[in-house]
Amino acid sequence: MTGQFDSGKPHQQGPKPGAEPRGIANKGALRSVRSRLLKWLLGALFALTAVTAIVFVIETHRLPPHVPKSIPKPVVIQIVPNASKP
Repeated sequence: MTGQFDSGKPHQQGPKPGAEPRGIANKGALRSVRSRLLKWLLGALFALTAVTAIVFVIETHRLPPHVPKSIPKPVVIQIVPNASKP
């Protein structure tokens, strides 16, 4: 009895005629890994560049050193009573 997916033909041994050898098929996988690695490295380089730029901007825009304030002049306060109606 043949299985559901069995065509009844004997199974071929080895590669199909006209099929790529196994080494060439792996080149596609290597190309995929290489492109993913390249994208990851470019992303990491961009992130490091962004962090460096942010730190540079923060460091170049620092406030001047703290200068102690001069002693304020005393303020005279005069309390005026309410004007009452006679």
